[in-house]
Amino acid sequence: MIRLDGVGQVFDGREGQVTALEKIDLHVRGGEFVTLIGRSGCGKSTLLRLIAGLLPPTSGSVQVADEPVTGPRRDVSFMFQRPALLPWRSVLSNVMLPVEIDKGGDRSKAAYRDRAHQLLELVGLQGFERRLPHELSGGMQQRVSLCRSLIRDPQVMLMDEPFSALDALTRTELSEELQRIKMELATTIVFVTHSIEEAVVLADRVVVLTPRPGRMREVVDIDIPRPRSLAQNAYVTEVATISARLHGLLSEKDSEDRR
Repeated sequence: MIRLDGVGQVFDGREGQVTALEKIDLHVRGGEFVTLIGRSGCGKSTLLRLIAGLLPPTSGSVQVADEPVTGPRRDVSFMFQRPALLPWRSVLSNVMLPVEIDKGGDRSKAAYRDRAHQLLELVGLQGFERRLPHELSGGMQQRVSLCRSLIRDPQVMLMDEPFSALDALTRTELSEELQRIKMELATTIVFVTHSIEEAVVLADRVVVLTPRPGRMREVVDIDIPRPRSLAQNAYVTEVATISARLHGLLSEKDSEDRR
């Protein structure tokens, strides 16, 4: 579903060029959940923007569904760290915003409205359709943002630390919600996080990036049955073992850099 071959990204800065990513070769299968981890500034968010078509790569190629990425795609959604809801629009209107921007696409507006109601029910927001964002908690706002990302039934969801600003309990609830939605819809997800434990609980594979320039340090398969939880996990020993391995990979690379 997603294919990056030899991808590099260089930015022009005031003191010269900065290499954000280098020699990234990443293939993500359809329906797979992949998390990206690494130190701040290693290029995780840049990698998402390349897949989304928001940024052209300096080198290499990016494909989604066997097509070169040349700009934003209707079948790829992007969920940010903050909900970014329009404060004057209701919950339902915020969810419907991508449809209005795209002028309906391949369905009638009524069909999309039915889909919006289904999604809001799926994330436990049935009855809140007419509420404004300021009337919702942070977790509820992020649920609305999740519905907005799903309204067009994207083939690919790109998620840039969407739960990092939430309290621990809400973060746990939304990680469980996301797993349930992913299993139901079979959407391909690439998820950026700074939390190693969150990466392990959510992912089929974890991609470890080195400090800048970001390279692929290692890809770790997560062979743990679902559903998983950050709070009460029946496979807590397995999660802890893999998390310790990932901590070691990040520390090992830092040691190599200091040498």
